[in-house]
Amino acid sequence: MRINATPFGGSGGGTAQTLVHANCLATDIVGDSVYVTGAKIGIYYQVAKVNINNLTQIPPFGIIVAKASAQVCTVQTGGAVAGIYTGLTPQKELFVGTDGQLTETIPTPPLTGKRASQLMGLVTSTDEFQLSIGLPIIMVA
Repeated sequence: MRINATPFGGSGGGTAQTLVHANCLATDIVGDSVYVTGAKIGIYYQVAKVNINNLTQIPPFGIIVAKASAQVCTVQTGGAVAGIYTGLTPQKELFVGTDGQLTETIPTPPLTGKRASQLMGLVTSTDEFQLSIGLPIIMVA
């Protein structure tokens, strides 16, 4: 699966896109799943990349679809996401992977500790999916 840095586009359909402004970390990139790290400041949510191996860094709030600068991003919290990921398999579910990016592979239980299995949506075409964040399932070693 490849990640594109150009958001939006696609055929539309599905539910409407929900986009919000956020302050993110310089290391967060387009395609990362993010969680809320603190109180909203003005119009900006405070977010950072999800880590499914750290249960304090879930549940996801959305995914980064654009970065205006190193620490300012646009987060999509629902609806059709097109052009961020390519090479997707229609009718497959997407999960948060161990790197914070979306994957069609269901996370495996950890060797030690706990890990979240986090459903993020359903693929509708090779470059589009419906973002619909599910409840995390906690897996224990």
